[in-house]
Amino acid sequence: MGIQNKTKEETHTLEISPRNLMEETLQPQPDTGMGGKTIRYLEAWKLVKGVEFIQKWFFLLFKSEDSEKRLQERLRICPFSGSKEEETAYTEKLEEELRENIIEQIHPEQAKWFNPTFIIPKPHQKWRKILDASALNKEIQTIHFKMNGTDQVRDLIRKGDWATSLDLKSAFHHLIVYPPHRPYLAFEAMGKVYQYRAMPFGTQHSPIFFAQALAMVLTKIRRESDIRILNYVDDLLLLHQNKERLREQTLTIMKILETFGWTIAQEKCEIEPKQQINFLGWTWDLKRMYIKMTDLRKQELRYQLKRLISLTEKQVPIKIKYLASIIGKLNFLRVQVREASLYLKLMDSAKTRALKNKEWRENMIPPKEILQELYWWHGVIVRNQEMTLEVRIPEAVMVSDASPKGWGVTLELQTGDTLVQHGEWNKEQKKWTSNKKEMEAIFLGLFRYGQVFKELQIKAILIRSDSSTAVQDLAKQRAGLTLVAEVKKIVRLCQQLRIQIQTQHIPGVQNKITDALSRLSTQGDYSVKKEIFIALCQAWQIIPTLDLFATGENKLVDRFVAIGEEEEGAEWLNAFSRPWKEEIFWIHPPIPKIGKALIAWERFKPKSIMIAPWWPGQIWFTSLLTDSSRYLILGESSLILNPGK
Repeated sequence: MGIQNKTKEETHTLEISPRNLMEETLQPQPDTGMGGKTIRYLEAWKLVKGVEFIQKWFFLLFKSEDSEKRLQERLRICPFSGSKEEETAYTEKLEEELRENIIEQIHPEQAKWFNPTFIIPKPHQKWRKILDASALNKEIQTIHFKMNGTDQVRDLIRKGDWATSLDLKSAFHHLIVYPPHRPYLAFEAMGKVYQYRAMPFGTQHSPIFFAQALAMVLTKIRRESDIRILNYVDDLLLLHQNKERLREQTLTIMKILETFGWTIAQEKCEIEPKQQINFLGWTWDLKRMYIKMTDLRKQELRYQLKRLISLTEKQVPIKIKYLASIIGKLNFLRVQVREASLYLKLMDSAKTRALKNKEWRENMIPPKEILQELYWWHGVIVRNQEMTLEVRIPEAVMVSDASPKGWGVTLELQTGDTLVQHGEWNKEQKKWTSNKKEMEAIFLGLFRYGQVFKELQIKAILIRSDSSTAVQDLAKQRAGLTLVAEVKKIVRLCQQLRIQIQTQHIPGVQNKITDALSRLSTQGDYSVKKEIFIALCQAWQIIPTLDLFATGENKLVDRFVAIGEEEEGAEWLNAFSRPWKEEIFWIHPPIPKIGKALIAWERFKPKSIMIAPWWPGQIWFTSLLTDSSRYLILGESSLILNPGK
């Protein structure tokens, strides 16, 4: 699809109304419970060509013909057990699932597999019933499936957005289970045997079936609405720059979802537009573009850390699995605490050592050395310092190099001036590895130029180095044990100087040769056919002056920006490292970069043509249409694109 972006003066609004949709559907269906509810709304599903999918039901994809036989051989009852309080809560949940037609009672001999079930507490004195399908999942095919997350939210939000959120109640239970596979979803409780007739949460295929069903509806909404929507399982985030527009369309979208049989958890929804909203366990400040953990997550993590600190100080045995769960929860904070993995090394090492001769559920004595990391994390969580969501464009380029004898760093300013710093290694430093020397050179450069950054109010710099290890470790803020201290030192200095850093590898001669041979097959170097490019430029009477995402092999404009490593003839490297101004751009980003490209496109509003797939199911599709002044559907990709070599 070829798209031309809007100028700042151009606006248009797409309308979506449930009226026509609802007129085409059946009248409200009799309420026979939540279990498999969507199958009672087939007239609506016809509109998105989803009838066949809904009628096929949820089914299990076994690994082999022997999978069912192996399950039969290991069949044994796993009865529910718990405290008196848990038993009471479990019984209430069981009765609710029976009322809602989510489960059904069966004769014990009908069960083909028994799954353990238990109950866990939720906030506000509520409970959640859990089906442990881990053993069953071992006999089910693994399907790779990536859900939306914080990275996708970053790509979707715009500064000044208003947001609402919707929650689908017991969402997975809305799909019906293929009858012959229900006996594999059996469990025993209170002396009776039950099976799920509605899709449970717990099997590895459940999120995939649910996502596919919801995507059909969201694709229709994205085609017809200018509301940006992101879904994470059963949670939906809705975004728009206009508060009133979002309020109106949120109610409309809720009605549309209900028309397809989904149940809205009204008490969990945020239908009044806000510029600070909780989503995915984070508080998103859309006015200032900052993120921090929610108060609830902060409270829970602080409690868990204080407990682990106390147990470690007293050398009380803990389960290895418990330490692993704490590591996982802290690592999740990398969205806000980018250097997180640097402060998990000792804990991770202790866990690995314990697992050498023990199982996950066995006990270990937490070594006191992990206390330094635990204290650090406790301080981070208590402060809950906001992290900016804005990625600044570098205002200077720092090039570093290290040799066996010494180091050198240059700072290239936007004024055209270049500053130089250099020095020699002392006797001890000369013994360091080359990677450690490269890291030290970067640190010394940042330290020496710190005053320059403050005086010129430089907030972001690009660091270029011929050390791929240094570049990758700083970009990901991760490192092996030998370089952890160096990376920590650089990260702390950047925080003190209040600068953002981006990194870029400068390849040596050998790197250039081998990379040129491999890059074309790995970077998605497909390009629009020359005749299509010419026809599109003529039709829209626009002649691009710069190809923003290209290689020397596939560029369509003489002047281009290199997409991978540095190339001879390229204007610069990395389209996102400079403002998109003072040119007419040809923009054909790799698919993983489309979301980020749209952010820059909306921010700079350059005169340009963008090439992107017509893919309504993607979260960026609404932005693609609403930010464009006009578009053409060019045809099948196989007919308009040259494949990579």
